[in-house]
Amino acid sequence: MKIAVAQLDAGTSPASNLERLSRAARERSSQDALVEALFFPELFDVGYRLRSLETEFAQEAPWSDMDLETLARETNLVLAGGMIERPAPGETFNAFKVFDPAHGLTAVYHKRHLVSFMGEPDYLRAGDALVSCAFGGLRWGLLICYDLRFPEHSRALALEHNVDVLAIVSAWPFPRRDHWRTLLRARAIENQCYVVGCNRVGTADRYTFCGSSAVIDPFGEVVAEAGTESEELLVADISPALVAEVRTRLPVRRDIRERSSDVR
Repeated sequence: MKIAVAQLDAGTSPASNLERLSRAARERSSQDALVEALFFPELFDVGYRLRSLETEFAQEAPWSDMDLETLARETNLVLAGGMIERPAPGETFNAFKVFDPAHGLTAVYHKRHLVSFMGEPDYLRAGDALVSCAFGGLRWGLLICYDLRFPEHSRALALEHNVDVLAIVSAWPFPRRDHWRTLLRARAIENQCYVVGCNRVGTADRYTFCGSSAVIDPFGEVVAEAGTESEELLVADISPALVAEVRTRLPVRRDIRERSSDVR
């Protein structure tokens, strides 16, 4: 299948951020009818402004699922990316949601690994479940930003969920760009799957984000990569046949001695 990765900046208004995403989706949908899915960055509705969740956004609510379901239907794209979710009073999650143009909301993942040194546990609850979903003839494992640093998370998705692609939506800051790029390739190589990394650019609070969104193939080769400062829209093909070929040519999985569930 063909996918698009929207490396975008985010402002202070959820409504303006939705318009930004809508423009990117409609542009891609009109320019290339073969694109089936579009990814957008972590917490894109609120622009990763955690300290403003209860104040600055009190007068303007973050996105609803219906907003994204409507956009997915109108553009005929699977929309997959990050937004705030508040299922109950006092519960706020960093969510990765997938919206199908025909079926609406089809998957919700809550970020399991919260970044303590960036204060995320002060504002967010951690999720407790691995989540994968299927679209475009592929199985996708969902991760958010800091999850990338925990190889056992990706390994469990690869072995227990048998994913073809690891999709990571992120707000990854400087000065750790080299970590981002290295870890994306490492997760692809060790799990013999595609990795799609969608990061944002711009600033929020005291953070400046490093972009460098990328698509990595199952052999660790960079299929497409964005720069560090500008909004960009990457387009790449994801091939189930290549996943199968790499796993057949280099059958690492049959030599595994410890399953991920044994080493948690």
